[in-house]
Amino acid sequence: MTGEEMEKAMAFILEQQAQFAANQQRHEEYLQRHEEFLQGHEESMRDIETAQTQTAQQVTHLSAAMVELAEAQTRTSDAQARTEEALAETNERLNALINTVERIVSEGRNGKS
Repeated sequence: MTGEEMEKAMAFILEQQAQFAANQQRHEEYLQRHEEFLQGHEESMRDIETAQTQTAQQVTHLSAAMVELAEAQTRTSDAQARTEEALAETNERLNALINTVERIVSEGRNGKS
């Protein structure tokens, strides 16, 4: 190998080494950005997990509240039915009293006239 060929080979090797170093630097920068992205993604996933846990707790709480409301509604409906029965009975008794008073008043007037 002549001196000129040796210089060309060395220049080629140096150029390849420089290219390799530049490529290596780009890959390291890419990996750094990728790691930062993954860290952000992991933080987001933790936030989502926390939010999901809170949502599940709220759903459980709301489900229990709905059961309590349904039970309260049933009790209210039962009480309303009892109130309506009592009111109907009271109306019957009041009407009977009114009829009795009207009859007594009517008989009293008829007897005085």
